[in-house]
Amino acid sequence: MKQKKQIFTLFVSMVLSLTFCTGGGSSSNSILFALTLSQLDPPADLYFTLGFPGSANTITDDNFTGTASDYSISIDGVAATGLAFNDPTTLQFTMPTLPGVNQNKNATMIVLQNGTPFMTKTVRYRSLVEIPIGQPHGYSNFISSSDISNFYSFTSSVSGDHLFNVFGYSFTNVDLYYLDNANSSPVAIAQSSASDTEFKKYNISSTGQHIIEIRYVSGLRTKNVIQIADGIIAGVHTTNEIMTYYRCYDFMSGASTPSNHNCFDQNNAVPDRTRTGRCTYPTSGGIVTRSYYIDSTGFGFDVGYAEGTCTLPGFGSYNVEDAIFQDN
Repeated sequence: MKQKKQIFTLFVSMVLSLTFCTGGGSSSNSILFALTLSQLDPPADLYFTLGFPGSANTITDDNFTGTASDYSISIDGVAATGLAFNDPTTLQFTMPTLPGVNQNKNATMIVLQNGTPFMTKTVRYRSLVEIPIGQPHGYSNFISSSDISNFYSFTSSVSGDHLFNVFGYSFTNVDLYYLDNANSSPVAIAQSSASDTEFKKYNISSTGQHIIEIRYVSGLRTKNVIQIADGIIAGVHTTNEIMTYYRCYDFMSGASTPSNHNCFDQNNAVPDRTRTGRCTYPTSGGIVTRSYYIDSTGFGFDVGYAEGTCTLPGFGSYNVEDAIFQDN
């Protein structure tokens, strides 16, 4: 493990040296590439399929003997639980939570047999940050061809349609997978070829805590943001067209703090304007909610017209198949 880290560090140093010794117009790109390399973690010995807190993971070794109770496993000093042999060469354990870690990181796994060192490996620990539904947040994580998964949890207070929107990157293709709980099989819900966003409206049949996985397919190592909504969002900025086009837009974008001047705050007391519906939809810049209004003469959007412009193609809306409409 130490030798691997030294080799990786030497490789990055060589690239940096070559970069700063190279002239010509491509030096800025080379410097950016070298700096990106310098921020990479050295390769881990093991990349688990899941690897996030609460998930079941396995290690394989032909030299296992005895019973599972003879062994203990720690990840960066935190004890794992749920040790059991799936077969004579495969030991399963439940990944512990590493306090204060909200990014994927390399961690040291130590396996003891009856208190004696049996195995030491560097493993990839994947964080499991809770994403607030309908709220902006400051969480993001890297994904790459070596560390292919980011996992996030979210807690549903209602069943039904939920919108998942990943964005904030370029030149990378990712897919979305849904897990009903920490040890259920991932279900693919979005597998487009887009290189700057991935999104899907997906029906969740139960309330409680669930998990969404962002899985790397191809392209560059990149950082991404995921937003989740089951309807109207708390926007970080607003475009208000209530007096002209009888609409108002709240954008969640990539910021982390909601605005105190969203569509409801600005328009709730506006004379002769009644909100008739809200359309929440995904974009390459994050989730958006459009609010619709009507006046006392009937001009504007009645509920049916508002819903049609939200969920049917040809009315000027975006990504209508994945939009969520709420009346009033």
